[in-house]
Formats: sequence, C-alpha cells, structure tokens
Amino acid sequence: MPTSQASVVINGSSASRTEQKTSSTGPPSQVDKFVAAEAELAQRLWENPQASDRAQAYHARAQVARCNADKPFGNS
Repeated sequence: MPTSQASVVINGSSASRTEQKTSSTGPPSQVDKFVAAEAELAQRLWENPQASDRAQAYHARAQVARCNADKPFGNS
C-alpha cells in the first residue's frame, strides 16, 4: 500500500506525518503533492526568522487550499 510522508524540522525538533493510502499504486495525487510542498515551504519559512509575515500569509493560503483539496479540480 503506498504511503505519503511529510516532515518538518523546527529548531532541531522534527515532526513527521505518514499516511497510508488505500488507492492503487500510481502517480502521487494532488493532495500528496500539496502535503509535500507544504512541508517543504514550512521548513524554509522557519529557517528564515524575517519570514513571519510571509509565514502568516502562507498558512492562510494553505488553510484555504486544504479546504479545497477534497473538491474536484477543473473549472471553478
């Protein structure tokens, strides 16, 4: 069964998340890609202390994207 994993290191502490997928094997889904990109960007933002404004804006956009992740892609 495929898994998706995201991990973030903040001030030497690490957090990771692994989810089991019940779908068949194949290319990563849009949600898998989003989770990986979110973890990578969060890591970069935490490494730059001056990025707090960008971090707040990013997290607001990420929250909207999470809400829309279950909706079908295409014309909106």
